[in-house]
Amino acid sequence: MHSPRFSTAPKGRLSDEFIAPPFTVLDARQGYWIKRKREWFTYLNRPKKPSVTMHYGRNVDRTVYDRIPAWMLGNSMTRASDFDPVLCELMLRWFCPPEGRILDPFAGESTKGLIAARLGYEYTGIEIRPEQVRTNRRQANRLRLAPKWIVGDAADITRLLPGRRFDGILTSPPYWNLEAYSSRDASGVIDYSDFIAWYRDILTKCAAKLRNNRFFVIKVGEVRNRRGRFVNFVGDTITILAGDAGLTYYNEAILFTPAGTLPLRAAIPFRMNRKLGKAHQNVLVFFKGNTGDIRHEFPQRIETADLSK
Repeated sequence: MHSPRFSTAPKGRLSDEFIAPPFTVLDARQGYWIKRKREWFTYLNRPKKPSVTMHYGRNVDRTVYDRIPAWMLGNSMTRASDFDPVLCELMLRWFCPPEGRILDPFAGESTKGLIAARLGYEYTGIEIRPEQVRTNRRQANRLRLAPKWIVGDAADITRLLPGRRFDGILTSPPYWNLEAYSSRDASGVIDYSDFIAWYRDILTKCAAKLRNNRFFVIKVGEVRNRRGRFVNFVGDTITILAGDAGLTYYNEAILFTPAGTLPLRAAIPFRMNRKLGKAHQNVLVFFKGNTGDIRHEFPQRIETADLSK
């Protein structure tokens, strides 16, 4: 099996010890990040510079558009739903014990599963679209990897994974109205209160399946309602996990993404109604258990060596 070759940064740099500096701003524009992302794309056999048309539509049931108002579609055609492979690697290596069991309740795209399996984790993802699961499994088979995808609604996780416990949760949920994936999931729900009730149910059930003294990592971003106002999706995520699920809100980071086509897309909305072009995502980290035990539960050294070895 061909494996990616990852070179380390010069000694003395934080990126040498941790892959990327462990700051609250994760800068995907930096050279070390771009280089490692290129190496992951080579391994996954994906284009190094995806075109705009790849950002949306290949995973989406276009028929759902017939029942979604135009205001909900907005600029979603230019949104990227793929999980950044370097961010995935960081979150696994930083916040999941080696060879641990990883749960992903929103496992539509294959990146998290492929990278987790490549790094030696036991990955289980839940995805409601059987056609997407078939695509993910074909990609895994081509790379001779064995992540596990289960067809189903994550709201049924108790039935789908009876008795299972996990060493880490890494996921990124649907952003309500930003991307509509199919008529079978909550991405097509018009009312935000209905969406957030479905979302709360899933997150609390997932937290219950997390082992003690383990991390729950979730990448989220704000979305707007039909009046152009933020719905506080990030805040609701924090309230659910730190309140309803009883986890400790432990870290938050901003993933600063490359501008890409943002300069072309940001001008008109800003001129018309002063909406800023979004160039970041929120990465929220929660902990279940006694935070004083973290130093004993997790290894001091972060693996950064050449993965092909």
